[in-house]
Amino acid sequence: MTTICILAGGRSSRFKEDKLTCPFAGRMLVEHVVDATACFNTMMVVKYPDKFRHLRGRVELVFESFSGYSPVYGILTGLRNAPTDKVVFLPADAPLLRREVVKVLATQHPPAVVVVGGKLQPLFTVLSKFNLPEVEGFVKSGKHRLSTLHRHLRSKPVYFEFFSVFDVGCVSFTN
Repeated sequence: MTTICILAGGRSSRFKEDKLTCPFAGRMLVEHVVDATACFNTMMVVKYPDKFRHLRGRVELVFESFSGYSPVYGILTGLRNAPTDKVVFLPADAPLLRREVVKVLATQHPPAVVVVGGKLQPLFTVLSKFNLPEVEGFVKSGKHRLSTLHRHLRSKPVYFEFFSVFDVGCVSFTN
């Protein structure tokens, strides 16, 4: 069994407003990612749970309590709270994510990370509870770069071509 973990704890500093709650194609941007994960046990790691209370019932909201902002904190929180051994992590700001891409990611053996056009997509990753001690050690060492975490874990690349049948234009990985 697999848990899907949507990471929604960013500051939206480049966007200048809360990107996840902005309208996109008639709904909040984050709702599109939630819809793509509807057939899975899905949780969403958040800094501000009240902002996403309207999603309760569709996803489990998990509070990320670290004082700083880093996607590694969200991954650590997700691994600690996931009810299953395998966890697929997704960014909350990928509104064109296709459900079929999520299904294919869920079949991958952890640790794995998506690579598109030779570029790592470090928030599209599959990890295991067995990776938890390594992620905890990584955080304790003060490191935060996801690419460094994936090298540390020896994450297997999952090349975009693996998904191309479901996502010809590579739109699932657009944020």
